[in-house]
Amino acid sequence: MDITMESQSKRVYTVDEVAEIFDVNPRTIYRMLNRGDLLGIKLGNQWRIPKDYVDNMLDVNNRKVETNIPTRKLELEDLEANDELD
Repeated sequence: MDITMESQSKRVYTVDEVAEIFDVNPRTIYRMLNRGDLLGIKLGNQWRIPKDYVDNMLDVNNRKVETNIPTRKLELEDLEANDELD
């Protein structure tokens, strides 16, 4: 089942859908919800997570990956540049 295509028109995700999106065990999502680390709405005994919130988390994580991970090559070039100055 392709959760991402099916869920694009939805306004909320289930715990299982969020777990699949982030490639984690559903128990991890339940723990995060119960601790308050993840925004969710509990309806009866079932959780629903707003799609906009999940999309925002994905967007923030993608920006971190693109901008905050230094490469080993850059670190070596920086060291070499500092050695030339000495």
